[in-house]
Amino acid sequence: MIDCIIADIRHNLIRVNPLTGEYIGLTEEAIRAFEEKVSEEDREVRLHGKFRYLSGRVWKTWDRNVHTVDRNKLWKAGDKHIIIGGQPPKWWPKMMLIDPHDEKPHALLWITKDPEFDISYAYREAWLENKTFAQVVKYIRDIETDFREIINMRIIDPNFGPKKQGNTKTTVRDDFEVEGRNIGYPVRFSFGDDHKALGRKRVSELLRWDDTKPQSIINRPNLYICNDLVKCIYQIEHYVWPEEGEQDPAIAKPVKKEDDFCDLLCYYSLIKWSDKPAKIIQGYGNAY
Repeated sequence: MIDCIIADIRHNLIRVNPLTGEYIGLTEEAIRAFEEKVSEEDREVRLHGKFRYLSGRVWKTWDRNVHTVDRNKLWKAGDKHIIIGGQPPKWWPKMMLIDPHDEKPHALLWITKDPEFDISYAYREAWLENKTFAQVVKYIRDIETDFREIINMRIIDPNFGPKKQGNTKTTVRDDFEVEGRNIGYPVRFSFGDDHKALGRKRVSELLRWDDTKPQSIINRPNLYICNDLVKCIYQIEHYVWPEEGEQDPAIAKPVKKEDDFCDLLCYYSLIKWSDKPAKIIQGYGNAY
């Protein structure tokens, strides 16, 4: 069993020490003076004892109770012609994003969009340690064919993707695509948009909803994460700004840690892709 004790600064208000009869603690005036010096973001942590990861979080509107969904309740087999329970409808457009690395695990994320309501769902993740590019592509092939998916677009990290590998003069993206052709499962990647500040803003917009009103069809986020995407959720909740004074506020960037899936969400938010199902238009008949 784990005990959790939350200490508020006002638990230390001035009082009499029963052993010595002396006054100990802080006056209300001293507490208020300290409050004025602390930013609103840090107030909940430093004054009211809230968990540290909530201080300086990049996406402050994130709420696990609001932004996560149960895939098995959302997509039931047989409902609206869903073939595989817990998986999005086959006709919804789907995107796969990857943040590959030399030493760190490869981060993969699959996102789909409900074309009727313009709502996006991150529905699958992968955190692949000690895997070669060939093994990663085989993993992609196996899981997508198992669920009979058609992926409309693939995005690769625009920083590592163009990196040239050794003496081959081929890029990381080239190598992934070659490995796909080698196993008969072609994968074609586009580079993500690396305007991170704009991406963070766009993701924040997708997560936003009016928390002063009940959720409804017209008041809800436009981005949800399936609740079994453990790594993705963890990184969203630990994607934070640096401590005050560690970086120039004018050029501040989030801490370069636990940011792989956050970067992928930023790339997704900025990409323009054909997310509408194809329409069949009746022609005018033969020309003869």
